Amino acid sequence: MTNSNPGPGYNHENYRLFIGQLREKEDKELDKIITRYALYKPEMADAALFTAVERGLISYELKEKLAEQIKFNLSDVPDYRKQKSWEKNNSFAEYAARYSDEELYEIIDNPSDRIIDAYHGVLVAALSRELISEEDFGDLFNNALKSLRSEGDIYREETDNFLRDILLEKVEITDEQAEAESARYWKCPNCGENIDMEFAVCWKCNTAIPDNPEHPGREEVKKELLYRSPAKPARIGLALLLLGLIIMGVSWLGFHIHLGYWRHRYSDIFLGGIIAVAGVIILIYHLFTYKRE
Repeated sequence: MTNSNPGPGYNHENYRLFIGQLREKEDKELDKIITRYALYKPEMADAALFTAVERGLISYELKEKLAEQIKFNLSDVPDYRKQKSWEKNNSFAEYAARYSDEELYEIIDNPSDRIIDAYHGVLVAALSRELISEEDFGDLFNNALKSLRSEGDIYREETDNFLRDILLEKVEITDEQAEAESARYWKCPNCGENIDMEFAVCWKCNTAIPDNPEHPGREEVKKELLYRSPAKPARIGLALLLLGLIIMGVSWLGFHIHLGYWRHRYSDIFLGGIIAVAGVIILIYHLFTYKRE
């Protein structure tokens, strides 16, 4: 009952050893390993699944589906493909169906270090029992995803939002406009990209358009339309000025803190200066054209 082609580095001797150890553990310990599989060796996760089948906690068919999903999620496949795969057909939703209502509520309130697809399965199970609403499901899942972001991801998102607020004009988009725009696109079932209905293949992952394509949601379309909003020269100039000053400031600070290592960073200060000057030029141009108008 081990996985076929488990991958390089998989130790079958350890797998059998872990089975012997887990047979002496309580059901809660098996559940902890299965729902936090990324924190353990693959052999340990497989052994926990095997032991769960032995005890009648899950079926052999579910064990195979979970093992395949776990193996896929531990592979080098891009994260967006992993998420799209288990969001569409999450085996942990079937696994979470064995929990009582009280257990589902407890996990939702205290997910601990449960892996995201295992937590998503709990939310799906709770939603199917109407323990939470669609809105609750979306909020809880989005909050869980945000908690997994790295510091770099958070910084990039905050920077993008900051620049977008500066560059883009504030426009109101009605629900009717969003629905009309939504009909123009189909959502790729593999990578989630929005593709123009004129194209039969996704430009990002080469997936063919389904027979009954899904259109992007209203809120998603509104964000897309806002992103395409035209930018004013003043906003561009201000954004370039701020970006240039930030680059110069960070480079200068790094130069003085790590003198030997940062000596070659003069080029960054020079680049920041060029960007800042370009921003000033655009601001001056906008000032003169605005006065003429």
